[in-house]
Amino acid sequence: MANFEAGKPQSKVGVQQDLFASAAPAIETKVESHDETSPSPKSLKTISEVAVKYHLVQSQKEIDELIGLLEKVSTICFDTETTNIDANLAELVGLAFAIEPGEA
Repeated sequence: MANFEAGKPQSKVGVQQDLFASAAPAIETKVESHDETSPSPKSLKTISEVAVKYHLVQSQKEIDELIGLLEKVSTICFDTETTNIDANLAELVGLAFAIEPGEA
């Protein structure tokens, strides 16, 4: 495990960074064995095998309609679309919202 001492530069190897790039120890996870409730790899589908419907929202009218729709539901899935996976280097280029499977 990485050594974390105040004032010393940290290596990105084995370190997970938060939104503000503070060094934090990597979280170790244990992969559980496959059980009967988990989908088998053979039953999983790729994006090309699933019917999806995407909407592009750009105008103020479309934004207002989206806000009205999102206000009516209790569960929303959202994602940020950026130019880089490093939060310190990334620029926000879009937001993705979903309230139904296969539609965003």
